[in-house]
Amino acid sequence: MVDGMKERLPLLAIVAIAGAIMGWSLPSGNVEVALTAFALAWLGVHYYMERLRKRGIILEDERILRISEISSRKTIQVIAVSMAIAVIVLSRFKTPKAEGAMIALDLALLAMIILQMAFYAYYSRRM
Repeated sequence: MVDGMKERLPLLAIVAIAGAIMGWSLPSGNVEVALTAFALAWLGVHYYMERLRKRGIILEDERILRISEISSRKTIQVIAVSMAIAVIVLSRFKTPKAEGAMIALDLALLAMIILQMAFYAYYSRRM
């Protein structure tokens, strides 16, 4: 049975506390504290999800996972198109900052394409 918000509140608290610690520590230069908070939050979420699973409480079913897959795919498509438009707009400017930003966006788009191709190849063999 998929349960609701009551079981999600501890997850929200873990992530919010870790986010607050990271938001405080990174600007002050405490990278170690931020990494520790991230690692502890990850472990806490993993432990809590395992406890729920052992008690028979399911927070995600196939429908929720499919909706998440579709929304993630659409989000990445919108970001890729936005980045491509930004590259086209930046190509009209001849300043060094615009050229640097254009190169960074080009590299990010290339990395997205390579990553997508790698995942596609992996999962086409696996499934």
